[in-house]
Amino acid sequence: MNSTSNSKYGEGRLKQENNWLRQEIIRIYHEQNGVYGAPKIREELLNLQLPFKASEKRVQRIMRSLGLRSVVIKKYRPYKLDAVYNGGENLLKRDFKASQRNEKWVSDITYIHVLNKGWCYLASIMDLSTNKIISWCFSQTMDKACVLSALHQAVSTQKPAKRVILHSDRGSQYTSHEY
Repeated sequence: MNSTSNSKYGEGRLKQENNWLRQEIIRIYHEQNGVYGAPKIREELLNLQLPFKASEKRVQRIMRSLGLRSVVIKKYRPYKLDAVYNGGENLLKRDFKASQRNEKWVSDITYIHVLNKGWCYLASIMDLSTNKIISWCFSQTMDKACVLSALHQAVSTQKPAKRVILHSDRGSQYTSHEY
């Protein structure tokens, strides 16, 4: 029998299988909040013990035809420098208490994943006497410009009268010559 005579008696076997697969793929995709891609959806289909083969490529083709794509969030992998900064002295020596404002500041960078922009970075400076953020900079790049912006903002808004101890993790941004 050819395909024209098959369509006279109802849908062909392959078409029926693909229709059934479409429904199951949509169901699994939405149950997993759009996170699963073709490999994991295929694993779920294998658990159903289908009477026919559902290869990963077949699942990919059907997902593509339905416009379904998995949500991929890349894990942040920090760049590791071989050189370790040995300059500077640890003036805080783990004493994170301050008796007056603008005596001790701590600085750090926080990694934030933003759906439409990917990884972004928040450089902030906190005054240890008030435990409040006194300046910050949000950027799509983790570079010394961001930490310098936070530092300039802290100095201009707080106007410290005397020397301030500024503690950081001594990352490459904080150990740059400009900083």
